Amino acid sequence: MVNSEEKRAYFIELKGRDLVHAIEQIDATINQYLMDLNGFSINARVVLTKVNTTDILSTQFIKLERRLKKLNGSFLKSVNHLEEQL
Repeated sequence: MVNSEEKRAYFIELKGRDLVHAIEQIDATINQYLMDLNGFSINARVVLTKVNTTDILSTQFIKLERRLKKLNGSFLKSVNHLEEQL
């Protein structure tokens, strides 16, 4: 989802329980569109039906959080439901 007026982009992934796979998919999609979103804040959102707590400590998770911070964005994950005022 892209908000052109506020220059914000959101990459949203819905998954069963595989947070690491969701992160890998979001990271690959960001790579694909990053040049087109120059000057935008890049944000990632993942909604899972279940979460494995060890996934939160994964290298991919930490790297994506750091990358999004450098891109003036944020990462949010939630189980079953995520609401955000955009």
